[in-house]
Amino acid sequence: MEFSLFYFSGDGSKVNNNKYKLLTESAKFADQNDFSALWTPERHFHPFGGLYPNPCLTSTALAMITKQIQLRAGSLVMPLHNPARVAEEWSVVDNFQW
Repeated sequence: MEFSLFYFSGDGSKVNNNKYKLLTESAKFADQNDFSALWTPERHFHPFGGLYPNPCLTSTALAMITKQIQLRAGSLVMPLHNPARVAEEWSVVDNFQW
């Protein structure tokens, strides 16, 4: 059985000095303990989920601190993006991951 972490949401409207600590620390834990993947969502225009405006951005940050875990988009709102740009951005994530 394989395990993954799926990040659903967070209240980005609250003031917090380290909003992404849970994300980064749990990603490191999952990577070091042979979890299969990390899934980050895309949420826009609402405080609920405001920590995750674009899964490519969060995955780029996670790629810099993980070594073997797969990084995936839990959701992507394609009408808000140019398909060529999505492909280009995710290729950068692939190249950052060690």
